[in-house]
Amino acid sequence: MKNKRGQVAIFVIVGMVLVVGILFLFMIRDRGIDAAISPEKNPEAFVEKCLKDAVEEAIDPIILQGGFIEPRDYKLYQGIKASYLCKHTGNFKPCINQHPMFLNDINRGISEYVKPRVENCLMTIKNEFEKRQYTVVLSDVAIDLDLSPGVVKPTMTSRVVLTRGEEVKSFSNIGVEVESPLYDLAKVAMDIANSESMFCYFEYVGYIASHPQFMIKKTTVSDSTRIYTIIDRESGKEMNIAIRGCVIPQGI
Repeated sequence: MKNKRGQVAIFVIVGMVLVVGILFLFMIRDRGIDAAISPEKNPEAFVEKCLKDAVEEAIDPIILQGGFIEPRDYKLYQGIKASYLCKHTGNFKPCINQHPMFLNDINRGISEYVKPRVENCLMTIKNEFEKRQYTVVLSDVAIDLDLSPGVVKPTMTSRVVLTRGEEVKSFSNIGVEVESPLYDLAKVAMDIANSESMFCYFEYVGYIASHPQFMIKKTTVSDSTRIYTIIDRESGKEMNIAIRGCVIPQGI
């Protein structure tokens, strides 16, 4: 019995040592990654991460709320601000497309969200290098965005020049890629809004049959607003949009 207890104790101690060792390795690795993208060690990688993080932060609320980070005209549905893409406040008449340049609106919303965050990251670089006696020159920041199937491609344009004596470092035009079904979901939302504006109806069952990568749910809420929930099956991301048109008043 004493031998068995001794063996168990040894196994427990060995197990604890292994766990501590693995955690230590992860800590070293994470610190190494952080150092590799710190503003003073690798300013380009720092801006690249900053750009990617900001875009990812913007995408989730934009998808969930029908194309906008802060919707101005929306229907509250299950705590979600579902943006109106097609709307007529009266009765009988078809809805009017509220965002005929929907992809451009999304593009602009992401760019406006990302730009000040990237500017803050550049100021962090400026402050860090000035502490090291560098002269830092930053040009104005511009954010260009390309929405494509399955991916969002932002590019930061700004000339950054770091000078100390004869040493000169510079970079500009940093771009990244972020995997996202944003473009694909937005295209479905546009198809729904266009169909509703022309026919007062969207045949979502048939649409799902021809586009099996999506699931679409329709729910009619108060004031006859229809909420379409568009789900990308692969990622599970869902976009919620609101439609109101061709309303027949009660009692008719």
